[in-house]
Amino acid sequence: MWHYPESMPLELAAVEAKILRAEEHFKILHMDILEKIEACTYSVDHVRNDNFTDLSLRLKANGFRFPLLWWTLVIGDFINNLRSSLDHLIHSIAVYESGKETPPKENKLAFPIEDNWDKFKDRGIHALGDLSAKAWTAIESVQPYHRPSLGIPPPLRILRELSNADKHRTIDLADATPTVWNFTFTEPVNPAIRRVYRSSHGNLEDGAEIAGVESSEPELELTTLGNLGIGISIRHGALDGRIDPGADRSEIILLCQILMAEVKGVVLEVKSIYD
Repeated sequence: MWHYPESMPLELAAVEAKILRAEEHFKILHMDILEKIEACTYSVDHVRNDNFTDLSLRLKANGFRFPLLWWTLVIGDFINNLRSSLDHLIHSIAVYESGKETPPKENKLAFPIEDNWDKFKDRGIHALGDLSAKAWTAIESVQPYHRPSLGIPPPLRILRELSNADKHRTIDLADATPTVWNFTFTEPVNPAIRRVYRSSHGNLEDGAEIAGVESSEPELELTTLGNLGIGISIRHGALDGRIDPGADRSEIILLCQILMAEVKGVVLEVKSIYD
């Protein structure tokens, strides 16, 4: 079980409780997704065109039935507990700095998550109340524009967007999508043959193409060996500049782990100024 150091100068019991509650939701979600995916059965059909210059690998699904709406509700609870933990952090700091159980401007206190300094400054005037300059500095230092992530938008930005979305609609889950694709195509009999490979990042539905190859000459013996990893993805938008297929989504278990680690890291960094 994750917890903060016992010597912390701030009272962060509510912050910790929110994060622990998020972890409980994550464990429920993780176990159920693994259980449902392990129960899936499928095969892969090799579909060729008439002159054997194109090979398409097509999914033959059996049992791909997932409780996406229920998973979305669990993910919403997970996201909002993480987001709420950051708001609780601001309230705890306000109590600590003011010495009052009901700090000044309590009803407006919140943890701002903004994409640049100007937006942070404007939002902070209302959300950070009478917090000290060192609190402002610490909170600004962990904003998304200071904490990029490899391949995906900054995790705090994702957290903000998913939390905002969940207030008005269900979070946008993709259905089953490829997570591991390790099929191996047999080598060309003729070295002069040129191939163009393709792969799919779309939903895994019965009959859907998961990969294919177009050859410059007929290849009657071309085949594949391998298997397909299946996951449930969540759409979060693509990192600026990325236009490749699948850039706008991540496998949900991995993304949840990234978001949890980010929130814990942010809380520890901000609270360290009071150690």
